[in-house]
Amino acid sequence: MDNQEQLANEEPQPSDSSYEVFTNPPAQPEKPKRNLKLIFGIAVVAVCACLTIGGAIVALGLNKVSEEKAPVEAVLDDFMRDMLAEDVDAALELFSPRAQRQFSKTDLAALLAGNNYVLFEGYQSLTVGRLNIKAVANTDPDVAQGTVAEVTGTIAYENDFSGRFVATLEKVDGEWFLFFINITVPPDKLP
Repeated sequence: MDNQEQLANEEPQPSDSSYEVFTNPPAQPEKPKRNLKLIFGIAVVAVCACLTIGGAIVALGLNKVSEEKAPVEAVLDDFMRDMLAEDVDAALELFSPRAQRQFSKTDLAALLAGNNYVLFEGYQSLTVGRLNIKAVANTDPDVAQGTVAEVTGTIAYENDFSGRFVATLEKVDGEWFLFFINITVPPDKLP
């Protein structure tokens, strides 16, 4: 056989370089490794910042409540003393203009008639137990608006009687005014 026939009958052999290409895939660039310490550090800083801001907001809210407790308590005490003295005009002035549009002097005086007077008879003092101050906006002009205080507490009467109250006040021109109050006394105090 001559050389040409021999070359024709032989199978072509891949070159060394092509053989390497098929057996060893080309190296892919390495993906950059994330620095877990950096990510963890950023997460810790973010959590700490959120906790600090949240704590500051809570502290400011508690400070606001403690600043407003005495003025709110004073309005409620004045109301109880005015009603005890049967001074309906003075008691009515403690209500916000919005509240005064909804009830009259006659409505307030009805709280002194008959057995209702037991709500005020023997009044000594009151104590605010819970005070929640919030901003309220509503399309209904007959509900408390603006800075509103929701208050609950206890009332001390003569002869060791104690009652409870629930009240809503609204701030008007920087001063607290009553919007609503509900007083309950124990059955033993009733005539």
